Amino acid sequence: MDDLEVAEVERLRDVVAALEAENASLRAALHQDRHVLIFAADGWALEHLVACRPVMSDCRYHQAVVAAATSWDGQPVPLGRYDVSLDATGGAVIGSRLSHPTSPV
Repeated sequence: MDDLEVAEVERLRDVVAALEAENASLRAALHQDRHVLIFAADGWALEHLVACRPVMSDCRYHQAVVAAATSWDGQPVPLGRYDVSLDATGGAVIGSRLSHPTSPV
C-alpha cells in the first residue's frame, strides 16, 4: 500500500471506532430507566432517557440541572455518574453515585 492508501485505512478505522462508540452509547440509552448526571474533569453532562432526546432542552430534568449548575461552579464534586431526581418544587436532587469515572458505564 502507498501512503495515500495507508492514510485512508487509518481514517476509516477512526470512523469505525467513532461509530462503535456511538452504537454503545445508543444501546446504553435504550436500556436506561433514569436520568444520570455525570461529573467529569472537564465539566458535567446529563444522560437523558430516549424519550427526552428529540428536544432535551424541554426536559424538566435538564432545566433543573442547568438551574442548579450555577451553584456547582468552583465547588469540588467527586467525579462519577450520579442518579438525579426532582424534588417537590422541581429542583434537581443529586442521588447516590452509580459508578466511579474509571468504572465501566
